[in-house]
Amino acid sequence: MVSSNCRMDKCNIDGSFTAASSACGRMFRDDNANFLCCFAENLGGGTVYHVELSTIMRAVGIAFQRRWKNLWIETDYALVVMAFNNLSMIPCFLRNRWLNCTNLLCGMNFVVTHIYREGNRCADMLASKGLEIQGVAVWLDLPEFLNTLLIHDRLGLPNFRVSNA
Repeated sequence: MVSSNCRMDKCNIDGSFTAASSACGRMFRDDNANFLCCFAENLGGGTVYHVELSTIMRAVGIAFQRRWKNLWIETDYALVVMAFNNLSMIPCFLRNRWLNCTNLLCGMNFVVTHIYREGNRCADMLASKGLEIQGVAVWLDLPEFLNTLLIHDRLGLPNFRVSNA
């Protein structure tokens, strides 16, 4: 449950996939949309759903380690948002990690929401970077490759989905 007047740190998450690998990206910002830190991580394999669940669990762990008590997570994968209301949606092999994650959330003001893919471009870019690396990359300062996207996002400029169909 979230208090209506609390400051919320926000984390956008996304996954990226190829036939051979999967990766995730996480970008944390404060309540004024100022950059805090971001991560790109190559996860090896996994399905879209498993990677997205792992990404959100890692984001909660990072927030807990940094003692951020008010956390808003946005994802463009609606099934992950639904998983918070239905434990049976969590695969057995992830269930212990998921329960540990939700236990960490008991000490936080927490909300998870869906965002359309067009509004999640920074996390998408980080996830794509994750496919290019081994392990995890951490940025405590805004990386140059995200600068334009973050400015675009902070200004509330629209992102359009274009189809050639």
